[in-house]
Amino acid sequence: MKNNITFKQRRFVEAYMGKANGNATEAARISGYKHPNTQGPRLFVNVSIREAIRERVESDPLIANRIERQRFWTELIRNPEINTNYRLRASEILGKSQLDFIERPEDPERVETYPEVIHVPSPADFEEIAEILYEAGVFPPVQAALAKREREGEK
Repeated sequence: MKNNITFKQRRFVEAYMGKANGNATEAARISGYKHPNTQGPRLFVNVSIREAIRERVESDPLIANRIERQRFWTELIRNPEINTNYRLRASEILGKSQLDFIERPEDPERVETYPEVIHVPSPADFEEIAEILYEAGVFPPVQAALAKREREGEK
C-alpha cells in the first residue's frame, strides 16, 4: 500500500477485506479500535483508507472488479447448459449490482436527486452465488487462482 496510513489502519483494511467480510464496524473491532461502532464507518470513508482498499482489490487476483463480475454474471445468464434457477439468481444479482431495483417516489411532486436503493448485494449474496457456481463446476478462474496461491505458499 503506497499511501500513508498507519499500521492500525492497515490492520483495518486487511480485516475489512478478510474476516470482517466488508463490514467496517466489525473490521474496526478486529483491528482493536476502542469505539468500533463510530470509528469503523469513519475509517471507511477516509480517503487514504479507501485508496488502500482499492489498491488491495486491484492487487488480489482472487477479487473480481465490477466489470469482471458483470461479465461473469452475464455469461452465466446466457449459458443454456446451466440450471435455470442458477441463471435466474445470477440475473438477480447482476440487476442488483446495476441498481435495477430501485424504489420510485409515489408523490409526483416529490423530486429526488438520487433514488433510494431497495437492496445492494451483500457479501452473503456473493458468497451464495460463488458457492452455487463452484458446485456447478463453472468457477475455474477462482479454482486456478486458489491453486496458484497454495503452490506459492508451499515454496
